[in-house]
Amino acid sequence: MSVPAAAQSADILVRRLTGNSRVQAALEFVERDQDRTIRDMAELGRIAESGGSETAQAFLDRLKALMLTEARMDAVGNALAFRKGTGGPLVVVAAPLDAPDGVRSAAVVLAIVRAMNSANIQTKSDLLFVGSGGRLDPDKYRGIKHVFHESEIKNQIRFFVAIDGKSPQRLSSAPKTIGSTFVQLAYQAISTFGLKPDYDNDNAEASVAIELKVPSITIGAGDLEKSSSVKSIQIALTTILAIAGITM
Repeated sequence: MSVPAAAQSADILVRRLTGNSRVQAALEFVERDQDRTIRDMAELGRIAESGGSETAQAFLDRLKALMLTEARMDAVGNALAFRKGTGGPLVVVAAPLDAPDGVRSAAVVLAIVRAMNSANIQTKSDLLFVGSGGRLDPDKYRGIKHVFHESEIKNQIRFFVAIDGKSPQRLSSAPKTIGSTFVQLAYQAISTFGLKPDYDNDNAEASVAIELKVPSITIGAGDLEKSSSVKSIQIALTTILAIAGITM
């Protein structure tokens, strides 16, 4: 049976990426940084218990401490911060802060940024990290809808990566194009770290509700207190770098 072209190209890209010395350094950093990631999850979890906008502000403060730029709260309570690239298409990476497993997703996002910083990785694309709110409102996608349809950067977004609380080998995408290079990048990243990819369509509802007009993918954060947690962060980091591209 022949291997689809998208899978072949994704395999080559992920292999080349994970063979890069700076990417290897970032992936190794994730292992050493795991205690910090668990502390972030615990601290954000305690803040989240108080409700309100405190979780978004705490997440934003942590993004600022990681030297991201243009860090701010937007009009609907999303926490936003950029990690600038060299001019590639804008990639949005979001964690749903007020979802039941939102602090887990937020901790993974922070771990990804720390890993990139530690290895001095420069992406081609700008990365916009978003801690989105609104999931507990009647319109549960209010926060991320604002980013895509009302923000000043709405027409610049080209890719969307969501981090949720599922197991690290599960992923979903919109449109539902399993054979696309975009999805195959995540498939290859999952396989690279010894897990079997498990595709589902759980973000179909979200893609319709948000009215996404750009490719999107949802990657599982996993249980950060289990042994697979390091792999979940490494998978998300590898997928994001494959989409954003890095300067060699």
